[in-house]
Amino acid sequence: IPFWLVMSGTLDGTATAANNDYIGIGGSHTLAPGEQNKQVFQAVVGDCSIEADEAFSVVLSGLSNSGRNVSFSGSGATLSGSGTILNDDALPVIVCSNDFSQNTDAGVCQATVTLPQPGTSSVCGSGALEFRYRPVDAANQPIGPYSNYTPAAANTVVFQKGKYEIEWRITDGSGSSVCSHFLTVVDAEAPVAVCKNITVQLSVSGTAVITPSQVDDGSSDNCAFTLSLNA
Repeated sequence: IPFWLVMSGTLDGTATAANNDYIGIGGSHTLAPGEQNKQVFQAVVGDCSIEADEAFSVVLSGLSNSGRNVSFSGSGATLSGSGTILNDDALPVIVCSNDFSQNTDAGVCQATVTLPQPGTSSVCGSGALEFRYRPVDAANQPIGPYSNYTPAAANTVVFQKGKYEIEWRITDGSGSSVCSHFLTVVDAEAPVAVCKNITVQLSVSGTAVITPSQVDDGSSDNCAFTLSLNA
């Protein structure tokens, strides 16, 4: 004569069916003669939310043998077991490369820079990688606003001479993480100085004032420059 084991269902704890932590179940199991154990399977719902471990209960009741009531272990009318849903989610990881510098392109005061992408890892999906940048001074203090975030695939950017903070962000179902490093665009191409001879009239004291523009004959540089005279 078989035993009938009827499962009444699940009970919320810190995990709830309404919050889609697990799927509430109900049903019955038949124990054949001599069979003393039966497995009850409970489905939990995977998500990307970072939260504490959560618990719920499965309650069994209505155990009978050919219509006769039978007590569970402990002589009670019900038997419950607890289950714990372990949190295995985490923010994505991102690691930027070291600070770096690049010379301006030949003949201009800017550089076309292909930004090195950071190393990333993600528990919940591949994650979306993007970057933005802003100008900073020599002490790495901001002197201008950030640009808009741009997808990582568009990481070749034209930068004017100067220093910039590059911020990278990765976003997946669990949230976002950022890292940053600094780029310095250097004008390493020497300026061209072109001078010309001039004639000046001395004052009665035998002196004359000469300005840099008087002797300049088309000096040039890729970037802004100043002229000065040394006696």
